Amino acid sequence: MKTQIEKMISSKGELRLLQTENGWKRAVELWLLNDAVNENSGRYTRLSEHRALFAGTPILVAYVDGKIGDGHNFEQVIEKDGSVSASFLSETAERIVGYFDGEEDIRLEKKDGKTWIVGKGYIWKWYARELTEKLERGKMAVSIETLIDEYHMEGMTEIYDRYQILGTTILGDGVAPAVKNANIKVLSAIGADSLRSMALRVASANEAKMKNKSKGVQTMKIKELQKHFGGYKVLSVEGEKIALLADNGSLYLSSARKQDGEVIIGAKVEVNASLTLGEGENSISIPVDTLTETLNHKIETLTSDLEAEKSAKEKTESALLAMQTAEKARRRKLVKDAVANRLKAINENLDEKIEETVCNSILTDERVVAFSDMEENGEFCGDARACRELDALCMDRVIANNGKKANAAKKHFAWNDAKDDEDESKGVLHTLTAILD
Repeated sequence: MKTQIEKMISSKGELRLLQTENGWKRAVELWLLNDAVNENSGRYTRLSEHRALFAGTPILVAYVDGKIGDGHNFEQVIEKDGSVSASFLSETAERIVGYFDGEEDIRLEKKDGKTWIVGKGYIWKWYARELTEKLERGKMAVSIETLIDEYHMEGMTEIYDRYQILGTTILGDGVAPAVKNANIKVLSAIGADSLRSMALRVASANEAKMKNKSKGVQTMKIKELQKHFGGYKVLSVEGEKIALLADNGSLYLSSARKQDGEVIIGAKVEVNASLTLGEGENSISIPVDTLTETLNHKIETLTSDLEAEKSAKEKTESALLAMQTAEKARRRKLVKDAVANRLKAINENLDEKIEETVCNSILTDERVVAFSDMEENGEFCGDARACRELDALCMDRVIANNGKKANAAKKHFAWNDAKDDEDESKGVLHTLTAILD
């Protein structure tokens, strides 16, 4: 089944300079399209029927940082009706430097089992002197833009049956085919209610696959770029172009590229964006600012409320912390005072006083903190617990002291009895001795 849809395809070929020169222009030969399956699983058919369509089409090239040739350099612009079109106003956009003249300059040629469309074109030497000089040193790759009107599928291959020729772009050294993995979708009406899309793809159709040999410029990822754009969120990266979102909701375009290990950031330019609501004739386009303005106001209000709540919370937490600190200090003092007073009360009823060192094991910093955290049924009880522990220690000390006294008393009476008996025996003996004498 054939499908009718406008789809813009870029196919790769090659260009070389011919010897023909006519003062202000140079003739070039371009190998454009062939009938083989290209790198993106597409194949052009009916080459003879479409050959003449190259006549009158432009040859283009882009210049970036003094480099001759780049890719399909252009920007997407959202129109008032919500459609997307290409703009070539930027400094690095590709520009027209030549053309194909007449149908007689376009031919078919067989090579290595493939049928090619080969064209003779012209480069304006006056306006493209540097490009002409580069072509004199060797051939360059090109990419052909075709707008597909009708195609069908053969397995996984798209077969292009009807197409239009838009132009031919001269690619730079080491530049991969134009936006190979990207799509540009443009919406426009077909009849009353339907839509059609124009997708830009890149298909390689030359003899050798182009390899990216770029030594200086590399495409970076969003995560890698984010640290270079403080105060902005990187939304999208397309080649060197960067889409940014500012903290206030404004949109910006910038650029970034890595060259010789260094990241080079371009200027930031504020841009407007449009949002399309609905489809076809029933659609309407509005500035994104109209939508984001209301959302930003709501965000600002919520942010302000959140900051106020955070401030109040911080004050409450600070006051609570001060109260908790004071309460802990009060409780620690209560524990220490309670233990000291309890020991004093115990000693008032004892003949042999208990030394204050008995409290040492209770009043260490670690134990005092533990007592100060004790609660029972929500009430502080650490001072009472500490006194109970002191009571136990003092009881042990009293029992020990009493035991010592009892033992001492027993030893005292036994000693005295023995001494008295000895003295009495000695007295009796002395008396008897005297009588006998």
